[in-house]
Amino acid sequence: RTYTFYLSPNLSHTFPLGGPFLGHDVRVFGSVITADYAGKTELQCKFANGVQKQGTEAPNKDSVSCSPDNMVQGVSTIQISLNNVDWSRTFPYVFYTPLETSGIKPLGGPPQGSTVVTISGRNFIYPNFTTADTVCKFTLNL
Repeated sequence: RTYTFYLSPNLSHTFPLGGPFLGHDVRVFGSVITADYAGKTELQCKFANGVQKQGTEAPNKDSVSCSPDNMVQGVSTIQISLNNVDWSRTFPYVFYTPLETSGIKPLGGPPQGSTVVTISGRNFIYPNFTTADTVCKFTLNL
């Protein structure tokens, strides 16, 4: 049998910065996260509440995808392990109440933009986020 030495994963950031506590995918980026070594079959993600999930390596090997579900709202942490024994340092992650929209005004505008749109609802900002972290995406339907 052969024992393989490898560097520990060093997390740099997540995408998104946070997500709803009801479940979504989190991509974790960093160095050595997707290091190739013999026997790497136990890629795991662990969250602050102790929930462990199988991680999935991204096709381009730049990140690991983790899918937490039924988490508790608030600031949490995420860790990665390549062998299910040794874990990376903790990295912060925020779980928040899902956004709820109740209205949009106006209901339309010209495709070239410049229309100020107001969206009403709840849970748009979480205490650890800024207004810059909340964005809207519009698609053109003709």
